[in-house]
Amino acid sequence: SGINAEYGAHISLFCCELVRTTYLNVKSFAFCDSNFIHFPHLHSSLLALNKTNKQNKSMASEIKSSVVAVPPLPRELTVEDLAFLAEYLKTDDLSVAKDRVITLWNSINASDVHLYRCIKEFYFLQPSVSKGDWHKTIIQKYRTEGKRPKWLEVGCAFGTDIRKIISSGWPSEDATALDVVPDYWNLGIQLYGDTPCRFILQDIAKPTSLDDIPQADVIYTSAVFHVLQKEQVFHLVSNMFKLLQPGGLCVGGTIGSEPEGPWVNDRWLHSQSSLKELFESVGFVDVRVISINFENVGRTRSEEFKEMMKIGAGEKRYLVVTGTKH
Repeated sequence: SGINAEYGAHISLFCCELVRTTYLNVKSFAFCDSNFIHFPHLHSSLLALNKTNKQNKSMASEIKSSVVAVPPLPRELTVEDLAFLAEYLKTDDLSVAKDRVITLWNSINASDVHLYRCIKEFYFLQPSVSKGDWHKTIIQKYRTEGKRPKWLEVGCAFGTDIRKIISSGWPSEDATALDVVPDYWNLGIQLYGDTPCRFILQDIAKPTSLDDIPQADVIYTSAVFHVLQKEQVFHLVSNMFKLLQPGGLCVGGTIGSEPEGPWVNDRWLHSQSSLKELFESVGFVDVRVISINFENVGRTRSEEFKEMMKIGAGEKRYLVVTGTKH
């Protein structure tokens, strides 16, 4: 009220100028300055707006220069990739699981965490322990016997497999996860939103004290042997035998080679026969090693992974080993 027509017209011009200069597309308010010089309140507002927009433009420039581009996902995520995570999160919406994975990927790339090829392939999203459902047989066996067996996973990484075991009915207080670094375990807590069981930080792929690690009735390890040197694999298998209770079962999965031989970065790939001999040499009995063609493992593989499988002289296979202790 009380605003004359000319004043109102200038306000309209002022509003148009504001619209024109929105979202940091900042230009001078000179047009408005010259027209509103006789309106002190509006003129002081314009000066304040000019100052604020210049500050915002400078801030936007600083933010833009500090942003680090996050690499895209190495490959498209499949339904199989997201199924367990969605189940664990108790959601039917796979987009919820996918968002978690993208957030995790951003966190990994913002850190100095070493990325193994299997991590870049997102293999950690699919539980390996549930292949063939042998874990259900083990759980049912101990339930029938009325025992409280102990589970130890060596090389737990993100903790996907041990979460699968616990969600299948294994008591969390009877499960222990072990790894040589804490990074993946902590990222797994971020991914799944919980701490499923006790975690032990220790390298047992060398001569070391095992006093702080509980004896176990089942020891499981997956995708560990093939990232180690030959001597390290020997110490790891030997220490797993020492940690296994009499009557217990050890199960492992690894990339292998026919024949055995060196691989990338001084790693060693065992063959079906050499892995069996190794397990028997440290005391395991009833040792069986199954050799599987990679085409039958049932996972999406990138071209980079396929090229990696060509390194070394032998044909790459996937080996599954089992052994018991009398």
